[in-house]
Amino acid sequence: MGNERRHVRLLVIAFSVLIVTYAIHWLYENPRVSRGEVEEKALGGKVLAINASALPTRAGDWELISAFKTSCVNETVRACIGLDFLGKRNVGGTEVWIAARAVAEAEPKNSSVRVVKAEIRVETFNNTIFGDMVPEDFVGAAVFKPLDGPFTVEARPCGDPNRFGCMVAFPEKPAWGKRLLFEAWPDFTVEGKPPAYSGRILVVFTVEYEVRTGYFTAEKREIKVELPVKFEIRYTGAI
Repeated sequence: MGNERRHVRLLVIAFSVLIVTYAIHWLYENPRVSRGEVEEKALGGKVLAINASALPTRAGDWELISAFKTSCVNETVRACIGLDFLGKRNVGGTEVWIAARAVAEAEPKNSSVRVVKAEIRVETFNNTIFGDMVPEDFVGAAVFKPLDGPFTVEARPCGDPNRFGCMVAFPEKPAWGKRLLFEAWPDFTVEGKPPAYSGRILVVFTVEYEVRTGYFTAEKREIKVELPVKFEIRYTGAI
């Protein structure tokens, strides 16, 4: 009888240690969070001069317009955004369709920092009409794997669908020190009257992240990187 009681007591102690260990680990991975600062960084605006006469008009054909060198802001999280653009036009020259590929990176400086959400947001203005955030030939649920990191990426509505588009990444599990690298594929239409007109978009890359301040506490911070782009469209030959 004494041996049975001892055995039960040991099981209770082992189970209690297991529960406490799990609770400590969970609290460490998911600390109590307080609100911290929000930083906004404006990158230099880009102006693209487009000779629309050279753009294709046939469905499925695209012409490379430009590729922007990746720009980075080095803070507690290194936030980078790069863009390249393809274009085509309609036969009458009153519309230029632009398809972009955006590649965004959020890399914590060490294992005491984690990304909890990242978003590429595209806003269009005036005569520039937003289309979508996924590839032209994409079919199915707009959920993607990132290029790097334990995250899930989704295209989500974020306002007037004719003006705004968002691609959002969030961790599948606590991602302390883990790099995030993901893509978005925004497209939009610039409307106007030949021989010259212009369009404008604003690309905003936002990273929400947490920084440990103690064993069970952290501070939530945010950084926004803004990149305005203007398209100067001209027809130098026959339309």
